[in-house]
Amino acid sequence: TYVINQYFQSNKEFSSKLTDTQTLSTNSFQVQSNIVSLNQIGNNNEIDIKQKGADSQKINQIGNNNYYIFINYYNSTPSNFNIIQQGNSNNLQIYGENSIIKNIGIIQKSDFNTLIIKNY
Repeated sequence: TYVINQYFQSNKEFSSKLTDTQTLSTNSFQVQSNIVSLNQIGNNNEIDIKQKGADSQKINQIGNNNYYIFINYYNSTPSNFNIIQQGNSNNLQIYGENSIIKNIGIIQKSDFNTLIIKNY
């Protein structure tokens, strides 16, 4: 929670430092909001999200030892994911993004399963 608050605070400080004399082209620079909603119920659940650009994700982990990772450095559009992991020791890994998984919802109700999605 502390790291997330520091990230949003640095974005707020950056936007407040912009003055009227500075001109930014909308083609080269866009400020987009990041929304990540996390709900973890259980023990030893882990979420690791690394993305350059906008992000909109809703993640629910219900159970123990669940792991979710999303890595995307090259896409600046919001991902709009809705992820639910219910059970124990589930593993969901998503690398990259394309139009096929845009606005995707994944429900993983099981124990000891792994789902890996690679978009290149």
